[in-house]
Amino acid sequence: MRRYFQSFVLLLMLPVGSMSQSPIADIRHALKSLTSEQKTLALEYLRSLGSGIDDEIQNSYRQTSEQAKAKTVLLVDWLRLQNKQVQLASVTWDQDTIFFPDTPEGDLLTGSFRMTNTGAVPYLIRQNKTTCDCTALNVPKHPIMPGETAEVHFEFDTSGKLGIAAPALIIYDNSTPNQRKILHIKSNILARKKPRKYPWND
Repeated sequence: MRRYFQSFVLLLMLPVGSMSQSPIADIRHALKSLTSEQKTLALEYLRSLGSGIDDEIQNSYRQTSEQAKAKTVLLVDWLRLQNKQVQLASVTWDQDTIFFPDTPEGDLLTGSFRMTNTGAVPYLIRQNKTTCDCTALNVPKHPIMPGETAEVHFEFDTSGKLGIAAPALIIYDNSTPNQRKILHIKSNILARKKPRKYPWND
C-alpha cells in the first residue's frame, strides 16, 4: 500500500498542464487493470475530493439488472424501517449439526452450513463467534434477500484435541425467534499413530 500511495502522491505533484485537459467520462476500462488495493486507493481519493457514498451507491445501482434493482429497493426500504423497528427474518438451515467420522488429531476439517431466507425481509448476520479458537468462520457480509440461499463456511483445526470434540458456532442475526442461531460440529478425534522405529520386529 505504501508503494501505491507514494506513486499516487507523485502523480498529484505533476504540473496541471501535464495532465489531460479533457478527462474521459468513463474510466472503467482503465480500472480493469488495477488491483483491488489500487481501486480502493482511487476511491479514497475521490472521496477526498467530495464524492459521497450516496453517489457511489447510485452509480452501482445504475449498472445492475432490473431484478437486482428491485432487490436493492427492497433492501433500502428495509434498512429505513430498521431505524424504527427491528424486522425479523424467517430462515431455514439445511442442518444444525455436521458429524465427521473418526479423525486423526491434527487434521483440518472443513465444511459449510447452508441457509435459505424463507421470509419476506432481508436476512443479515450481524456477528459470529465460536466456542473454541480452533474453529474459524466465514459468513456472508451482505444481506440475504428473500428467496436467496447462502452458506456459512468453517474450518476446524483438530490439533491438540482428543476424544469427542463438539465446537459450537454462534450466529447473531435478525432471524426469528431470538435473533440467534447455534450450529455444531462433532467428531471423535483419535491420537495420531507414531511411526514404528523397527517395524520388522513386530
